[in-house]
Amino acid sequence: MKHLLAVSLLGFVAAVGSSKTVVRPAPAAEAAFGMTVTGTPTGWVARCDSGCRWTTLSFRCRTATTTCAATVDANGVFASDALRPEPSAFAFRLTRVGTGFTAEGKQGTAWSSLSWYCRSATCGGRIDALGVELLNR
Repeated sequence: MKHLLAVSLLGFVAAVGSSKTVVRPAPAAEAAFGMTVTGTPTGWVARCDSGCRWTTLSFRCRTATTTCAATVDANGVFASDALRPEPSAFAFRLTRVGTGFTAEGKQGTAWSSLSWYCRSATCGGRIDALGVELLNR
């Protein structure tokens, strides 16, 4: 009986003493995309230079003073906050706020959020997976 208990304890110690290496998944890679977003009097226009299935798109707000948002991905633009079922290398929620913009990264971006503000409603920014560069200040 003592021998059986010692073997059982030895097996327990061996099981507890051995450890597994936990491998964490690598962070999701940034997508290769680049686009210019420019404000318009009632919304914004985007021109994709790389990484999109579209070239130019626009989004219109109800009024010039309305804060409005849309999700932009490699497939296009849509008003819903949910990700679309079609595969996309990147997605972010773009919100027009006065004379500026905020963006919330959903997938394929190194940033979780970014923003920029301008003196005029028609300025723009170049957005890619790494951030934003202000244009026509």
